[in-house]
Amino acid sequence: MKKNLFLMAGAFAAMTMLYSCSQDAFDEFDFQNSNIETEIGTRAVTSGTIDFEDVNLGDNGYVYNLTYQKNGASFSNYYKKYEEYNYEYWDGFSYSSKGNNTLTDIEHGQFAVYNASGSISANAGHNSHQFAIGYVANYIGRYPTITFDEPVYVSSFYVNNTAYAVTSMMNGDSFAKKFVQGDWFKLTVMGYATTSATIPAYTKEIYLADYRDTDSTKWTMIKNWTLCDFSEIDSAIQKLEFTVSSSDNDPTYGINTPAYFAIDDLTFDKADE
Repeated sequence: MKKNLFLMAGAFAAMTMLYSCSQDAFDEFDFQNSNIETEIGTRAVTSGTIDFEDVNLGDNGYVYNLTYQKNGASFSNYYKKYEEYNYEYWDGFSYSSKGNNTLTDIEHGQFAVYNASGSISANAGHNSHQFAIGYVANYIGRYPTITFDEPVYVSSFYVNNTAYAVTSMMNGDSFAKKFVQGDWFKLTVMGYATTSATIPAYTKEIYLADYRDTDSTKWTMIKNWTLCDFSEIDSAIQKLEFTVSSSDNDPTYGINTPAYFAIDDLTFDKADE
């Protein structure tokens, strides 16, 4: 079980359409910087790309207690500080500019996207400085969610693994196993027609790691910003919900693989009225 989002201060239904994401990898990284408050204001839905470059990351280069809103889109965040135990908890979306090719420590390392060349404190996004990290609180049924003030057509976004997830899958850790033949780690994105809908209009999947083939030369693990293209989906939505699943699970608490993913450059168009 991975209850790994504790920041130790001291220490379908029927009629759902299923799609797969493109996994065209992009090796180029380039980027820029920004400090935190509690909320960034929203405005009416406009078409365009959300690249998270206006998020104030503060001195740490990441922020995890912010409800971010832009262009009529709102990114979920749950945050609580437990004074009596001297730690903080978050799930939903956080924001960062950091990259690494290994997990250094959970408190800071959970905010690093995978970067093959090693530790960087800036320019880790997709052709930009900043990006969002999602954490899925599977064991309490709370998922990173993007809601829109008006119906939109999602065009695409870029996805990557975090350094934490890659380190765990490649080496194993105190919670999770090292991946071997048959293992997999998958991001599922569900689009809902309204913010209150419970049955998705469509479902899209991307394997963040796929070791299912018996031929090890065909095993894959995303380690670059990878396009997730929605252009073939002709359904306007007002809510995107993200979850992750894995072949490595605890019978009581669920997924053992670190339940993180990174996204950048969310592009959408306002639906015609």
